[in-house]
Amino acid sequence: AAICPGGTTSVTATGGGTSDASDNKVYAFVYGTQPGNDAAGQRLAMGPYAKVNAANDVNLEIVNYGSSAIFNVKVAISANGGAPSTKLISGLNIAVGERAKVTAPGAWTPNALGDANLKIWIEDVNGSADANHNNDTIYGKVSVVSDIHDRKAFAEEFTSSTCGPCASFN
Repeated sequence: AAICPGGTTSVTATGGGTSDASDNKVYAFVYGTQPGNDAAGQRLAMGPYAKVNAANDVNLEIVNYGSSAIFNVKVAISANGGAPSTKLISGLNIAVGERAKVTAPGAWTPNALGDANLKIWIEDVNGSADANHNNDTIYGKVSVVSDIHDRKAFAEEFTSSTCGPCASFN
């Protein structure tokens, strides 16, 4: 008989009612014992722009495939095939089977304008080497720009005194 998550012999549906994958549960069946520390990189979760010559946060989404909660991860970041830098992300509490967006504050300082091809991978989980390096790496493209400005929406309405229903706006 198969042993299912939680040690039971049956599995009940755990998906919610949303149309996207945010509430789905996925079980991976791998031969052997589940490793204690296995974080999988899912996607680059940062905006499309980064500021040149400034320390930019790197945001990514990871999933805990290990048998222990994740409290910290060390990630390596390489841009355009250059030498990687590493950053420890601590203060986490990612339960087994859960996904989370994590931030490496000020982890990347691009020094040239243009497109940057990022490669980010998980090196350590909870102070130990990640047990499965086949699911660690995330690739993404970010445009490096000289400045980033917040956009502010502006709405304006024009009416006329000859418009009866609109007169209250005059």
